[in-house]
Amino acid sequence: MQSNHGNQGIHALPTAELVRLARAIARADFAEKVSRAALVLAKFGHLESELDVLVGHEKRAALAIVSAILRERERTPAFRANVTWSGPHPTGQGTREPYELFLELIATAERSVLFAGVDLERDHRLLRSLHAAQRGRGLEVSLILAETHADHAARARDLFASFQPSPLLYVPDPSRLHRPLPVCLMTDEARFVVIAGAAPEVEAPDTCVTTGVLVEDPHAATALHSQWRTLIDTGVLLPLPAAEAPTA
Repeated sequence: MQSNHGNQGIHALPTAELVRLARAIARADFAEKVSRAALVLAKFGHLESELDVLVGHEKRAALAIVSAILRERERTPAFRANVTWSGPHPTGQGTREPYELFLELIATAERSVLFAGVDLERDHRLLRSLHAAQRGRGLEVSLILAETHADHAARARDLFASFQPSPLLYVPDPSRLHRPLPVCLMTDEARFVVIAGAAPEVEAPDTCVTTGVLVEDPHAATALHSQWRTLIDTGVLLPLPAAEAPTA
């Protein structure tokens, strides 16, 4: 998978790097027009793809772009968090309905979605919405199933095989990972919600409590994403063969 920096460009760079970049551009010995060679000489070669937006600009314009991002960060909190909740009515004010929040995250994803703790039968409506978004926007989608079932491949075919591409599916190695898995939905490696209690449902019974936190912070999202990625890379989560349409 691509790195978070590569996905978000200059906006994903840490503030310290942006400050260092602004100082480098402002120096008298920096090239009058920003070039890849000038960035390499200023020791920013490892960030070439992230800084592509600056290439070709005059020093003054490039400095203005970097300064604008830094000013925006001064006005904006480092991260935002919101509570999601459903349960016996009446519920408290200032919370988000979990199922609606999941739909919103899917609808606004631009590059990638990771959905963990998935039940193919229980979550079929969410998964159909997600698959439509994947096809329409070219999203990179990974689904981590809550547990291993013999009929998972058949269920995946029913959900995804009529239209390609299909999500990448992973199942736990039962000898190395016991249930339950947390329910977690992450988009663009920048926003994620982690759920506790009952899984989100379109018409959740008010006898069940679902709660969680939506976090909008690329640094926290990157840290969480790397944990799931490690489970995949080390074989704790095993790939389920891609869903294919049944042959006649």
